[in-house]
Amino acid sequence: MSTKTIALILILLAVGCGGCNWFEFPAYVLFGQSHVDVPAEYEGLDETTTAIVVVTDSATDFDFPYARLDIGLVVSDAIRQHIENIQFVNQDQIDVFQREDLDWFNLTMSEIGQRFEADRVLYLDIVRFTMIEDNSIGLLRGRIISDIRVYDIHCSRPDNPVYQTEINITFPEDGPLALSDQAEQQVFQHTLAQFADQLAKKFYDHRVTVEEYSQR
Repeated sequence: MSTKTIALILILLAVGCGGCNWFEFPAYVLFGQSHVDVPAEYEGLDETTTAIVVVTDSATDFDFPYARLDIGLVVSDAIRQHIENIQFVNQDQIDVFQREDLDWFNLTMSEIGQRFEADRVLYLDIVRFTMIEDNSIGLLRGRIISDIRVYDIHCSRPDNPVYQTEINITFPEDGPLALSDQAEQQVFQHTLAQFADQLAKKFYDHRVTVEEYSQR
């Protein structure tokens, strides 16, 4: 793009914007970029052994008895694809621990980390987990809402999170699907995959489209 073209774009933006400060416009808007580079929000998982602890409520445990295990496995796979030198505590071991030790909720994060010889604990508190459209009969729509926290077991305050965020996933976004065995499996798999993908992106640099970035 030539200097004259850039200058013309800036002038047009200034005129169209009236009295606003066009220097505050994002670069991707000014220069017509199609993608935006997004830095990792937390980079501390690199070269660590990480334990993924998934927490679900009793209703989710009843409707989806393997949800904790499924979520943990899908999330670890998604992160491992982009952070090659990370190790994860065996998810089956964590699941057995949660099922057999009913008092595990009383343990601190540092105690859980030490139990599994982990450097980090990735704690996923699943606030909502459903595959049924609200107020409907026979309609499918996956939703996962989760509070995310990372604990550094080796820092001076291991029971305080070093990173936290929230993830809210809906699939399909444009509306529910009619109930069928095939649709039920599709909704479940895609909802978990999108949740894992969005979570993994918190931990590595990545590129998104301008449209995706504007919806953040």
